[in-house]
Amino acid sequence: MATVRFSDALKTQILNIASKKFVDKIEAAKNSEPTGWGDYIYAQTLGPHLADMQKLPVQFFKMRDKIIVAKVNGLRCNFTFMLSKLMPFPVSFDSSYGAQYNGSYGDEIVLNHPSMWDDYHAQLVAYNERIKAAEARRDEFVSAVKTVITTYSTLAPALKAWPPLWDLIPDNVKDTHRLIVSREKVAPVLTIDLDRITAMAAANKMGF
Repeated sequence: MATVRFSDALKTQILNIASKKFVDKIEAAKNSEPTGWGDYIYAQTLGPHLADMQKLPVQFFKMRDKIIVAKVNGLRCNFTFMLSKLMPFPVSFDSSYGAQYNGSYGDEIVLNHPSMWDDYHAQLVAYNERIKAAEARRDEFVSAVKTVITTYSTLAPALKAWPPLWDLIPDNVKDTHRLIVSREKVAPVLTIDLDRITAMAAANKMGF
């Protein structure tokens, strides 16, 4: 087998491949965000004002089909929840119903109430933990792979110690590793006249 050394470039490639093994798991965790909260949040934040708002013409309000939540009880989330239909939004919220706009501009709202959002907050915490757990598994795996490829200077002994490393090797490096190196011994080429020195040796032996 050809000798493949762990260059800095090869180490970077291997670690990148190792990290990409967890992309799907991390994306799955990120896509598991709490859903179905749009209409509930809308109704809760407007409280008894909702019925009065719906009696007024739509031109009195901004009409939106989604709610963008920036924070829940201090926990940042930046989630967008779709509403079942276009709904009127006020210029500002009654803070006693646990909501306010996130700054003077934009549509993001902040949910903050000692009890109203406990259930949603718990779901959000669990969601963040799923993401952190997936990222932690990736980081642990990449760190272990880094230990392997920095412990050995060449690929062969590293593979012997940990065969699954093969799945993290770039294809071109695998091809190099598979090469059978032919080490033919090349005979030295003498630049002297062998016939002449043979004759000289013979003559010397005969006393000439």
